[in-house]
Amino acid sequence: MLLIGKIQPVRLHLILVAVFILAWMNGVNPVLRFNNENANSIFESIIYLLPLIMIINGFRFKTLWAKIINAVVLFLPMMLCLLLALFAISWLTGGVDFRRQLIDTVNADAYKVKVTRGGGSAVSVAVVKLQQEKNIGLGLLLVKEVYSSNVHTEDLKIISLNGDTLEFFDVYGKKKVIALKPNIYF
Repeated sequence: MLLIGKIQPVRLHLILVAVFILAWMNGVNPVLRFNNENANSIFESIIYLLPLIMIINGFRFKTLWAKIINAVVLFLPMMLCLLLALFAISWLTGGVDFRRQLIDTVNADAYKVKVTRGGGSAVSVAVVKLQQEKNIGLGLLLVKEVYSSNVHTEDLKIISLNGDTLEFFDVYGKKKVIALKPNIYF
């Protein structure tokens, strides 16, 4: 905390905004994820608290107008993020995380392929995703979405994983073959 006090408030604000935007984009389309779901929930909770930290940091600005504008602009995102942080903490304390329910997993030599279902709500349908994950060390996974469908079903089944070729039946019952890259993105 002593180090943060020595950084100029505007510079710290820009760093926090950049970290928040990058983490939010990673939440929408995951590229990096932790091995442990609890670590993912802790990280999400910390990221959701960044708008509150930005409001507190805004009180270090020099002019009164900058302080007021900062508080007004960040008030609604802060309230939304605090609500989302409460959900992330509830998943951490034993609640069921309906965002990523595991349906099937197949291990290869350098990576694994997971079929997950995200719980739908009253206004959205459940999403079935086929994701390729590679352990890059320190408990981090590099993640790439290979297939996604918005059809409400659990019938996405992996047939086989031979080398870097994945065969599966999609949600419509059609056989699909996808060539996977061993290093996920390269």
